[in-house]
Amino acid sequence: MTKAQEFMTAVEENNLFNHYSVIALRKENKNLQEDKVNLEFKIFKLEQKLKSCEDFLNNNPHLEGLINNNK
Repeated sequence: MTKAQEFMTAVEENNLFNHYSVIALRKENKNLQEDKVNLEFKIFKLEQKLKSCEDFLNNNPHLEGLINNNK
């Protein structure tokens, strides 16, 4: 194999490696985006629960002492 052929083979191998690296990075990015959406939804649900608990305590202030004494 001539030097030019070796060089072109190396360039093609590098291009192929880069191509599959991009595919892998895109897949990982997609997974991370899905994880982010799932975490944002969980945060939203937890914030809703917290708000419900705060509303309950605001509407029932006589229970706050009982709750704090059980900690």
